Amino acid sequence: MRKLFGDLHFPQWSVPIALLLLCLLSFGLLLPQMGLYWDDWAKILVNRVFGPQGYWTYYAEDRPLSGWTHIFLTSLLGEAPLGWQIISLFMRWLTAVGLWWSFCLVWPTARRAVSMAALLFVVSPIFTLQPIAVTFHQQWLQFALFSFSLAFMVLAWRKPRQRLPLTLLSIIFTLVQLTITEYFIGLELVRPAVLYLLACQESKEIRRRLRRSLVNWGPYLLVLVAYVIWRLFFIQLPGEDPYQAETLFGFFSDPRGTLGWLWQTVAFDSLYMLVTAWQPVLSLGYYNLPTESIKLVWALGLVSGLLCLIYILGLKQNSDKAEQSSLTAEAEKDWLLPALGVGLLMMLVGCIPAWSTGRQVITDIHSNRYALASMFGPSLILVVILEWAIQKPVRNALAFSVIIGAAVIFHHTTQMEYQKTWQDEMNFFWQLSWRAPYLEPGTAVITENPIFTNQGGFSVSAALNLLYPQEKNPKTLAYWYYALKPRFTLATVNPIGIPLRTQFRTLVFEGQTPQSLLVMADPAVSECIWVLDENDASDPELSELARRMLPLSSPQRIQSESPDPSYPPRHLFNQEPQHEWCYIYQKSELALQMQDWQRAAELADQARAIFDAAPYASRYDQLHEWMPLIEAYQRVNRWDDAANAALTAASFNPNRYNQWICAEWQRLAIQTPDSPVKSEVTSKLIKELECK
Repeated sequence: MRKLFGDLHFPQWSVPIALLLLCLLSFGLLLPQMGLYWDDWAKILVNRVFGPQGYWTYYAEDRPLSGWTHIFLTSLLGEAPLGWQIISLFMRWLTAVGLWWSFCLVWPTARRAVSMAALLFVVSPIFTLQPIAVTFHQQWLQFALFSFSLAFMVLAWRKPRQRLPLTLLSIIFTLVQLTITEYFIGLELVRPAVLYLLACQESKEIRRRLRRSLVNWGPYLLVLVAYVIWRLFFIQLPGEDPYQAETLFGFFSDPRGTLGWLWQTVAFDSLYMLVTAWQPVLSLGYYNLPTESIKLVWALGLVSGLLCLIYILGLKQNSDKAEQSSLTAEAEKDWLLPALGVGLLMMLVGCIPAWSTGRQVITDIHSNRYALASMFGPSLILVVILEWAIQKPVRNALAFSVIIGAAVIFHHTTQMEYQKTWQDEMNFFWQLSWRAPYLEPGTAVITENPIFTNQGGFSVSAALNLLYPQEKNPKTLAYWYYALKPRFTLATVNPIGIPLRTQFRTLVFEGQTPQSLLVMADPAVSECIWVLDENDASDPELSELARRMLPLSSPQRIQSESPDPSYPPRHLFNQEPQHEWCYIYQKSELALQMQDWQRAAELADQARAIFDAAPYASRYDQLHEWMPLIEAYQRVNRWDDAANAALTAASFNPNRYNQWICAEWQRLAIQTPDSPVKSEVTSKLIKELECK
């Protein structure tokens, strides 16, 4: 195989291009289909409601200098997701380039292996939150700044004549990144190790190595100490610091318990970064993808692995031919033990900010963000293991390429899961906007269960406030989202008058029931969401908890028109979906609520046409979604059509639905004038459904 690709030669300057291509293969193909997730919604809401200056107060409670990245980038990128997705991926690539450059300067005889570590870093499965771009652009910006700061530090050592300007540039970069968050403060402890390695390359005397490396570390140590003292003791926050160094202070109050917790946390988190994070990669997306997508994604992984194999086999150790020829196999392996040490050090110190505040990497799906700073360490370790275990170049490159291809499949699969979440979000919010073009301020939207996996009620609440117009700089937000479970149970005494108050940073909501909507939003039950009221008490699809809480739902808080026709903002919620079954259902419910009987009947005709033309009518077999058709026909005295709709709905599950249709028919019928046709049709329907 080496002979097959023997004529291919890729110089070292091609590595950034290879890193960029790998970024695009792993994350870029679905980039336009990514949206806003998790805390992204809140950060966009701050700009829309409070303006760019609102970021200062939003971050004031824990990171008072952090807002500048949002202020600067929002002015450039706006609020649309695509710009943030691009900048976040660009920062990931830039970080990889900076780390590659840094360690190529440290180990000039092992540039090929360092390049492999940089490629592996790009697709590391440790951090799975790349699509949450508005939120994590900050961390990637920090990581990129740190990586280039490290490169400038090494370059200052290599070029003594330019030491002062390069050192100043390095310090400026690290000062800028420290203004954002504390995520990367632990990596500052990598600097003395790197400087000592550089000293080892120039001197065999240990004392001289230590002295020179410590002298060069001095300016960075001053920055580190000053930052830690400021962060622990002098930072001015409006309230209690949510990121207190609990572990550090715990050594004074409970040293034994704290040490036991720390040891266990370090062990499990390290195991995750080295081993466990790679387990889902081995599945090759088999358990996460629909059958029709598996072959395409596997093809992507195969192409990525093949390209990587060709590239690694043709990658030169150095760009300079003279330097290349002077290298020996022994010299190329001298870096293995130091690289293993640096990899372990980066992995451990990168997690110091999380561990010192009592947090862990493996707590939940979002906690792997605490391992982001450590991510190059395990990548370096894995390359060292490959170099040591598989010394034949072709086999080494083949094993490495298989890992890369599998990791590309993993990340593309993860992107597809985020894409599905975005589609679910858009489906919910557009349906809500159809059913409720505007909501009176102070309204809470409540569902029985959380509606989006791993997104959180706070994020849904922020999106809800972006869905509708509201005043600028409000003391409290107009809307909030809650789930009944686990907050409420059947033991809840009275659904009326429950106070609802929530605050996160500067985002505050105050309300109470029944200034709220109870919404059925369960994909297992229906594709359409249902705004419920007390008339739905006998709906067979409702749980006992939802039935008990029906009095808190007040559809009268819905208004038929929005005061601002530009809402929902298309750049945040995408273009309006096609007006199909769920659109007709939502608009039918709205028309009935507004007593626009003729419009409701027209929509009922459209719904029947869709049902009659559908090849698989089971998509439209939810009884609740047929009730607007029945009522609309009754209101305009189209009794035969109403009966046909009722019989169609009952046919989906006669044993379950017949008696409810009977009760609902009678409830609605008494609200319309009597007529011979009404009586005749009602009698036939009662007989057909065997109403009791």
